[in-house]
Amino acid sequence: MKDFVNTSQKMRTYKISKQGTIRCKHNQMRAITPQYIVYNRTFLHNEQRRSIILQGEFHVRHRNLMDVYAIDLGSRLLCTETLLYMAKDASCGVVMIHPAGNGVTYYELRVRNAYIATVPDRHCGSHFCRVAGSGVFTYRPDCKNMTMPR
Repeated sequence: MKDFVNTSQKMRTYKISKQGTIRCKHNQMRAITPQYIVYNRTFLHNEQRRSIILQGEFHVRHRNLMDVYAIDLGSRLLCTETLLYMAKDASCGVVMIHPAGNGVTYYELRVRNAYIATVPDRHCGSHFCRVAGSGVFTYRPDCKNMTMPR
């Protein structure tokens, strides 16, 4: 997981396995250590730009797991993310998100910003389809402008 999220590029959610009103979601790393990452998550919710600060704590034993906390909400545990697949060049990956509490597990296909203009690695896409079935595209080219700070 650490190798996948350790990038100065925006990590964009390209496709998601659940319906919702969030689109144009991306993560932007602020700082990283061997134990954790701090990053901004920016997205459109009902066409309104939102941004929250998150901290992901890497598991020592299970290197593909990360617990995600909302720093803005008093360091409340939001979910556990599991990296199920990563392209060899780390251009994209499939992440399983298990929300804290009784939330329903869902999947995201995430793509590094440098690769978003092209179709993601075919293995990422096929792995997403295998675990998630179908999905909803959350990224469109206009997302780059719509999530910029005003």
